Amino acid sequence: MSTPLILWCLLIITIKLTEGQHPVPGRCPKVEPFKYIDVQRYGGLWYEVERFFFLPEVTGSCITVNYDPQKDGSLATTIRLKESVTGKKLAFPGNTIFLDSTLNKNFTIGNMQLTLELFNPILPQPKFQYTYSYKLADTDYDNYIIKFGCVSLLAVHFESVWILSRYPSYPARVERLVHNSLDRLGIDRSLLVRSKCDEIQETPKVFFPTEYHHHH
Repeated sequence: MSTPLILWCLLIITIKLTEGQHPVPGRCPKVEPFKYIDVQRYGGLWYEVERFFFLPEVTGSCITVNYDPQKDGSLATTIRLKESVTGKKLAFPGNTIFLDSTLNKNFTIGNMQLTLELFNPILPQPKFQYTYSYKLADTDYDNYIIKFGCVSLLAVHFESVWILSRYPSYPARVERLVHNSLDRLGIDRSLLVRSKCDEIQETPKVFFPTEYHHHH
């Protein structure tokens, strides 16, 4: 294995271990997953409005997530963002599954796993998959999603929180709903960072490109 490839593999491993970017002493807190998710209502377009610092998203802004419910109970997932350095708008196709099986595929539990299709031209096989697990901690379907991720490592754990909204502008009333829910869940909201976006994204008609263009 070549040195660049070894370094790239080490980077991926490091990202996996630090998916949660806020280090806290002790083990992961017990945050219960949301029960029972109405998969059809959960689907559609969401805008990321707040989050803890998250390494894979450092160079991205204007992040949106689109969920398309599938017959097998999974969610075809597309994450779109604007690359901060070049200004390019990128789209990453993927699939979200629910880790707990239920009798009714339309109503399930919020232990979730996302697999994204990524691309890196320095690899012998440029296309590769990146998978991570998280919990849907709360949603009201019409206004917000609260996602929680945590990884334990020795005597500390690393937390991540993502807040998504149906509204790119994140109205104050929705922010109050989210912060009240975080307090109820016992999740520290003092480390939340407001996501930045200098434009309102539109959903492209073509799904799963590696790059798309914004039309006014």
